[in-house]
Amino acid sequence: MKKKHVKKSNDETYKISKKQLGYAILVLAVIVILIALYYQGVFDSFLPEQKEEVKPEKQVLGEIKIIPEVELTAVTIDCKECINASQAADIISDAPIFKVLKTEFIESDSEEGKALIEKYDLKRLPAFIMTGEEISNIDLPTFEKREGAQVFDATPPPYYDVDSEKIKGLVEVIKLTDTDCEKCFDLNKLTVNLKQFGIKFASEKEVSIDSDEGKELVSDYSITKVPTIIFSSDANEYEQIQKIWETVGSTESDGKMILRTVNPPYMDLETDSIKGVVDITHLVDASCEECFDTAELKKMFEQQMGMSWGIDKTVDVSSTEGKQLIKDFDIKLIPTVIFSSDLGDYPTIPDMWSQIGIEKDGKYALTKLDLVQGLVYKNLETDEIVGLKEETTEESTTESVEETETDTSEGNSTEE
Repeated sequence: MKKKHVKKSNDETYKISKKQLGYAILVLAVIVILIALYYQGVFDSFLPEQKEEVKPEKQVLGEIKIIPEVELTAVTIDCKECINASQAADIISDAPIFKVLKTEFIESDSEEGKALIEKYDLKRLPAFIMTGEEISNIDLPTFEKREGAQVFDATPPPYYDVDSEKIKGLVEVIKLTDTDCEKCFDLNKLTVNLKQFGIKFASEKEVSIDSDEGKELVSDYSITKVPTIIFSSDANEYEQIQKIWETVGSTESDGKMILRTVNPPYMDLETDSIKGVVDITHLVDASCEECFDTAELKKMFEQQMGMSWGIDKTVDVSSTEGKQLIKDFDIKLIPTVIFSSDLGDYPTIPDMWSQIGIEKDGKYALTKLDLVQGLVYKNLETDEIVGLKEETTEESTTESVEETETDTSEGNSTEE
């Protein structure tokens, strides 16, 4: 039977599928993520750098005709927090470019251990020494050629420092907070991330700015924003922290490391006010039932930037307030959202906002909805609903193709 082309009612024509809305939200999320790069960087910078996977044929950096047979010696130290020498030795032994005939573990405080430390000029422990006739012909990443052997003593923290005779990389952490600020950023989120990425804590405590210790810390280190974190100098042993510290914190004369770029919301001690609690106004057109829901925008800012909210209200474009907002921010596309000045407390927002909106009188209006493909909105200048025509055309084209195929099929059946 021939498939009939059914003309859709206006309501059906302007329906937006969940799939299309999902794509629209996804694309808009990309814009939000772009502004949040620096903000997230405060966390992500603690991650180890991702290294390109090394293919088997590139693992050997030199010509090897015969797989060398080697002996592996691990110089160990009594340090529960340091890397596990036995596990590390197993990883080395599994390398395909040599065959480990023997593995030996030598305590660093033994006479043999002291001799090895001196002979190979070991700086950090645990350390690993490979010896063998052909071992010097291999170039091994992170290993160094010393005294005819391959030596690894670039041990990641925590490690035992031979020169100072101390364990380094065990970080003492003080979380300086304002117990009265319920909306302030939860520092536990940061410390949990740090632990997951390999930062080892020797101790961790929370200190209120109202306590004697807290007042002393605020005074001694000229702290202006809380909550914040104070690290011991051992935090500088971690390369992930070293790379970003100049941009997010300070190192004091006593070695303490103060996090200065704190995540909103936070308490500004200089003005005695909370920064980063954002008021949001949803500017909508009640007559546009097909337009996207601005609640999705709020959700994305919250999820991507950890944004905290104050006043949340909805204003229709037909109201006096709505008309004034349209005039003030030269808004042509709706629905949209307008944020209070606290949005500017989130890093990079002031510099990046011009790419997606307008900032005026300390408020931020999202105006460039046309950058987002698939988003359904209304153009106030043309009174046109944008984002539906393409979908309707595609559906009509698909139905026309199906109708043609049906006609062809019936024609073939008749001929037969």
